[in-house]
Amino acid sequence: VYARELVRLGGAVAHALGNLRPLKARNRHGSEVLYLVGYESDVAQGELLVRSLHVQALVAMRSWWDEHRTLYTRGTEHDRRRARFGFLRGFSVGVAERITDNRHKVVSEAGTGTELVLVSRKQRVDEHVDGRGYRKGRAPRSTDSLGAAGGYRAGLEANTGERAVTH
Repeated sequence: VYARELVRLGGAVAHALGNLRPLKARNRHGSEVLYLVGYESDVAQGELLVRSLHVQALVAMRSWWDEHRTLYTRGTEHDRRRARFGFLRGFSVGVAERITDNRHKVVSEAGTGTELVLVSRKQRVDEHVDGRGYRKGRAPRSTDSLGAAGGYRAGLEANTGERAVTH
């Protein structure tokens, strides 16, 4: 049910990591598929993080929904689904912001040499993907603001693995 939002979460994580490019496609069954393009070690790290965040997002969304479902009792099933989708979309934004902030902090502490290496890797990945002529995706539809706000807060609190790489 939430596959499209989880693919969007994976894309947000890939962009936030800075050294991966997400590519979305549809398989023969019509489901969305996310490909992470980058150096093998970066893709492995990104895939592990995306899988962890998928679980965290769904657990957080269910918890939020248990707490807020009564606010949507007068709405339609579409309204209730839109609220849950909004939560997942907000989670994507919050977790991407957290990853970006952590990445900038780690890079600034490591020095300019690290930043130059990362920029070089990103440029190579971008050149590879851009040379293939993929087209841009569509912007997401509108979302429920209460759900998005709850998801955003949960995304900022998500475990993105930064504790594992600190001193």
